[in-house]
Amino acid sequence: MRNRGFSLLETIVAIGVLTFVMTAVFTLVSLGVRSMSEATNQLTAYFLASEGLEYIRNVRDGNVLSARPAFDNLYVCETYGCVVDPLFSNGAGQIASCSGGCPRLNYESDPNSTRSGTYNHDTESSTNLETIFTRQILMTTLPSGHEAKVRSIVTWRQFPG
Repeated sequence: MRNRGFSLLETIVAIGVLTFVMTAVFTLVSLGVRSMSEATNQLTAYFLASEGLEYIRNVRDGNVLSARPAFDNLYVCETYGCVVDPLFSNGAGQIASCSGGCPRLNYESDPNSTRSGTYNHDTESSTNLETIFTRQILMTTLPSGHEAKVRSIVTWRQFPG
């Protein structure tokens, strides 16, 4: 008479193989999610850095068009660096020194706000969420006095994993 079914050894081996395969799948999914998060953060940082540089260019160009020195209002960015908030005060913008360290950027989460979906330094809004990003603008005036080297540095803390 033949026994139909699996022996205890066959069952244990099958469970071991299944466990190994499931562990490999979950590890790959976890690595994919982490890679996606890192790529999203790098892309956000790229756009935040670009926005910082564009704002500095805009201030410089506005100074020149108003017959002021090109780097007027920008010298605050030389020693410790500065933070910029292009949408501060209804689009007038803000430049502030980072002498005590640059604060993290906030994200406006209120869909009814005119600043919805933007990064800013507004500490008054109750709908702002603190982010993992910090932006610092560093300016070095070149010896000619008519040019400057400007760097926009965005840092963030990646979640451990």
